[in-house]
Amino acid sequence: VQDPKHAKKTARNQLHSGARLLVLGNNVILYRHLLTLAQSPDHALYMRDVVNVDKQDDGAAYRVF
Repeated sequence: VQDPKHAKKTARNQLHSGARLLVLGNNVILYRHLLTLAQSPDHALYMRDVVNVDKQDDGAAYRVF
């Protein structure tokens, strides 16, 4: 089992690996959900967190989860 910091990065990177969706319990997250949130002016998620991502960015992983 990974520590929470690495688990968040791994889960976030799953969406950028070509996967269609990420299952979290009874819910799913699609790439388009992240893109919609990043385009919203009042959300903490930035476009750089969704498009051309830095897969080692801890801050981006915390903003997603």
